[in-house]
Amino acid sequence: MNNKMDTNSTFISSAGNKLQLNLSYVHCSVTGDHQNNGDDLYIKYRADSQTIDTRYPTDKGSVFVYDLKAGQNASMNIIIEFTNSVRVELYDVDGAGDESLGSVTYSTDDLLDVELIDDTNSPHDGQYQFHSSISTIAKKMVG
Repeated sequence: MNNKMDTNSTFISSAGNKLQLNLSYVHCSVTGDHQNNGDDLYIKYRADSQTIDTRYPTDKGSVFVYDLKAGQNASMNIIIEFTNSVRVELYDVDGAGDESLGSVTYSTDDLLDVELIDDTNSPHDGQYQFHSSISTIAKKMVG
C-alpha cells in the first residue's frame, strides 16, 4: 500500500480557508419607487474584519443597474472572497441621497442560493432577493 500523498490532490474544507461569495443577480419583487420608476442599484460590502466598506461598482455615482422594476432581474456576477463572514448592503441612488434598502450577512454556515432583503416596513417598501452561492477556494496540499 502506498501511503504517499498525491501532490495533485485537492483538499477542501471551509475551516480557516478562503471562501468565495458569488453574487449572480438580484431580483426585484417589489420596487421601492412610488412614481413607477425603477430603482438604480449598487452595493457595498465588508468582508471579515474590514473596517471600510467596498463599493460596487467602484465609481461614486455609478450603478450596476438602472431602472430595475418589479419582476426584473439585474445581473451582478460579483465574486467576494472572505474567511468567516461578509455583509452585503443594497442601495438605491436617489436625488435626495442614496438610500439603504437592507443588508444580508453571509457566513461559513450559509450555502443557500437565495437571500431575501425585505424593506417593506420602511418608507422605501422594496423587496429584493440576492441569488448567490458560496464555495471554498481549494488549496493544494504540499507533499
